[in-house]
Amino acid sequence: MGLARWPPGLLEQQKWHKGTPLASVSVDNALLDAFLRQDRYRIGCYAASKLSYAHAVLDYYVRVKKDPAKAALVRARLMHDKEPLVGVEPAAMWDFEKDFDADERDIPGKILSIKRGVAPGNFVPGDWVYLLNTDEVTYKKTGYEGSNAVYLGRGKFGDYYNDHRHAYTYSEKVDEVYQWRHGVFSRSRDAHKIKPLSDGDVVRLSATPAEGGLLLDFRVAPYLFGYEELPALPPR
Repeated sequence: MGLARWPPGLLEQQKWHKGTPLASVSVDNALLDAFLRQDRYRIGCYAASKLSYAHAVLDYYVRVKKDPAKAALVRARLMHDKEPLVGVEPAAMWDFEKDFDADERDIPGKILSIKRGVAPGNFVPGDWVYLLNTDEVTYKKTGYEGSNAVYLGRGKFGDYYNDHRHAYTYSEKVDEVYQWRHGVFSRSRDAHKIKPLSDGDVVRLSATPAEGGLLLDFRVAPYLFGYEELPALPPR
């Protein structure tokens, strides 16, 4: 998932101290800054995914729906512990990791929920999915443990770093993660190392890691604010 580096700069331009908004900066402003000044942020796909969902959900109720009550609810949940990028997703999303703390399994996400047992190839726009790097060697390389992928719709997944023409198809996303074991960490620079996958390979790799594939069988997506009961967040 990688370590995030937050932009330095003149004091009046700073919005974050590491992953925490400065006390003088609203969460709305801090989240927006990451999209207005993208070139100043150096973050991995995990931090980028959390920023994307936090900003998107809040912005939807502020700017698109113009619903102050729901916007305030989203804002309050994000700032529940003054750390808007901590716990955006449910803790159980990471229960496949060897060092996962089972005592945290039931901690809900602030703005996202999880659905399990989803069949391969089933994606709804807005889904956050995870492809696990099952190669024991490259898994240990920081930032290449797996890929946090957001389904944009129309057969496309996000490309945070524009290393693949701004978006990936599902097959390309599977291929990206699989090729890490061959030392392909840049689709442009390491193109000569790519070992092409067949359609059958992509189908095989669409199984869960337990079945020899890469794709975990859950989907994480925003709550339907106003249409479902939200789980209580743990005491601060």
